[in-house]
Parts: sequence; structure tokens; C-alpha cells
Amino acid sequence: MNTALPLKTVLHVGWGLVSLPEDLRSSEWREIRCDLAPDVPPETAGSITDTAQLAEASVDVIWSSHSLEPLLPHELPRALSEFLRVLRPGGVAHLMVFDVQSLAERIASGDLDGELYRSPSGPMSVLDVLWGHGPSIAAGRPCLARRTGFSAATLQRQLSAAGFAPVSVERRGQTFRTVRYCPTARDGRATVRPWSPRTRCRPLGRRRGALR
Repeated sequence: MNTALPLKTVLHVGWGLVSLPEDLRSSEWREIRCDLAPDVPPETAGSITDTAQLAEASVDVIWSSHSLEPLLPHELPRALSEFLRVLRPGGVAHLMVFDVQSLAERIASGDLDGELYRSPSGPMSVLDVLWGHGPSIAAGRPCLARRTGFSAATLQRQLSAAGFAPVSVERRGQTFRTVRYCPTARDGRATVRPWSPRTRCRPLGRRRGALR
């Protein structure tokens, strides 16, 4: 008798260099990628504004790393609506975006192109945070250009307007690299998984699954 539990599904939205956190890369998870980069593996769900290949209420967790900033402002409601559509009741969405508000002091000083921090792609400046990592875009990834941005308040409003409830927006104490968790549950409950930025640079080592 096979007593193995069915795999849980995580929809990984982002771009190729960002890995899932360790607790979502275990053997109990099946990963589906929806990636901005054209050179990622083929198990993708297409644009985040149209995930028709994914059934309603078909994923347990959405892990989104900087996938919202490349959208035009009028596309955000559609993307968030799609996230909500594919989440199962009780599912959780972890959304990470840059905190534009935290850049205000650096912008006021006039230093737009100095290094803020090192990412897996290389040095990041104010210009890179606001409009996309210049070297990556120049290397043939125009899809990584950013067209919108967020503060804690605007992100909260966008998620609430899309129907996410409850919403938790967390500003981390990392300068210029604020991580926001936005858990959501259709049954009114939500859990937040702890996450460390160190997991971003680890090898993926993940288990993938084809779309259904």
C-alpha cells in the first residue's frame, strides 16, 4: 500500500538566477516555473498576467521574486488576480519587491549610480533598482526592465484591492533590499514562513513538475 503523501505545489514566479528558499526545495514540493527570463527550463506557466495553463485553486504556495516590478501599472491588478485565482483555499503568496521608499535618502544625495549592494547578478545601484539591472538588460534580457515600484503603503493597497485578505507587509531591516511577505488565504487565515536572504544564492536543487 502506497502511503506517500501527494506533493504540494509551489508556483515559482521570478527570473532564472533566484532560487526557492530551502524549505520549498524539499522532496515534498513540486515546482512550476513562471519565469521572465527566456533561457529558463520549459516548465513555465506563461505570463503572470495570464496563467490560463494553470487550473483554478491548483497551487499551495506562490513564491514571487521581483516579478511585479516589470509590469506596467495597469497590468498589476490582472497579475494579482491571477495569483489569487490559482491559489488553493488556505494557500499563501510570498511576494518580494524592492522598497522604493528606502531609496529616498540615496536619491536625495544625488548618488544614483553608486553601488548599493551585491546581488547574484552583480552590483546594484539606485538606477538598477528603479529601472532594472543595466548589465542584464544590455546582455539581452529586456524583460527584466522595471516599469513600476512600491512602498509598503502602495503594495498593501494593491493587494487589498485585488482581494487578498489578510495581508501582511513586512519591511526588512536590510537597506535597499526590503523583502515583503504578503500572505493570503481565502479562508481568512494565513501563515508566514520565515525566510533568510542567504537562500537566494544557493543552488536550486529543486524538483520540477510539468504543467497540467
